[in-house]
Amino acid sequence: MNVVSSTVPPPQKLTIKTTAQPNVQSSGEVLPSFSLGLTQVEKEAELERQRKSEEEAAQVDKGKRIIHAAEVLKSPWKIRLTRISTKINKEEQKLKDWLLTIDPEGYFLYFDTANAILDNSNCISFQPKQLVTAQVVDAFCHILNMNEMYKAEQSPLRLFVPHHVTIFFSMTVSDHHYLLCFNIKKPSFEVIDSSALQPDFDAKYQQIPQNIRNFLVRYMVLKNHSKAKDIASLVPVRLEMKWRTEHNHIDCGLFVMRHMEHYQGVSKNWDCGLAVEGKVQDQQLDVLRTRYAHQILLHECNKQKHHVEYQIFEEHVKKAELEKQKAKEKKEKDTKAPAKRQRRG
Repeated sequence: MNVVSSTVPPPQKLTIKTTAQPNVQSSGEVLPSFSLGLTQVEKEAELERQRKSEEEAAQVDKGKRIIHAAEVLKSPWKIRLTRISTKINKEEQKLKDWLLTIDPEGYFLYFDTANAILDNSNCISFQPKQLVTAQVVDAFCHILNMNEMYKAEQSPLRLFVPHHVTIFFSMTVSDHHYLLCFNIKKPSFEVIDSSALQPDFDAKYQQIPQNIRNFLVRYMVLKNHSKAKDIASLVPVRLEMKWRTEHNHIDCGLFVMRHMEHYQGVSKNWDCGLAVEGKVQDQQLDVLRTRYAHQILLHECNKQKHHVEYQIFEEHVKKAELEKQKAKEKKEKDTKAPAKRQRRG
């Protein structure tokens, strides 16, 4: 079972975005395939593993001893989380500076994989105080799927694993992002929404969670899944997180990305590391905005990675030359000032 990224228009018109062809029943009803095209992701991961194996074999041929990390030294899932407590580094700052220079006109491709693409209009949404687009969230779903291929043995299985899995649906309704989360192994159905507004559940979500659940159950029934009946009986529950917001209506996409990255399907004592709404949380979200852009645009799966790196390099050179010119002009001005005062005297 795979992560599914969905975009839902206003109520009554429910659409699920998938890359595979829909499953058409004899009755003419179309059921979603719930596929993100992970076959391609698996192929890319397998090619990477083959490349590493060939490199190791070449080292053995040269008589060199291959040293492998002990199992206890492999990174658990917590270490793979995006850091929010440290300042962005120089490379991240360069990317942040470049993002501010992206031309909104025309069409420029900056992220390209088998399952997601991002053009200049999407990358602009990484700029401060911008609502990240649904396409950005979709791209992050793909990155998470790729990263799961390299998880440590003791790390929990997430996103796409047959039979026992936590499934995330990334929802976009009227420019607001939130998550629907199904735990298949220990059946539960949760709505993870960063917004604390509109306490009435039905008024806010308009039966969308129930419709998604019904689509998922139909798919599970088609596959004779043993947990189909358990999932069908679930009632959606909205999690009451301490970091939910009442005044921040822009960063919901960043919250969704953090929640997908961090949540393991168990809500008890869950803490994603974000502070309560306020100045500290704003600083954390600003760090995440830059680091998520860095993870997505400079990920190995991005066919446009080298193009982005070149664009960042060009912008860095321009900025350095401009700062050098300003420093030169300031020095000349400071040098002329004493001479001018002397002439007056």
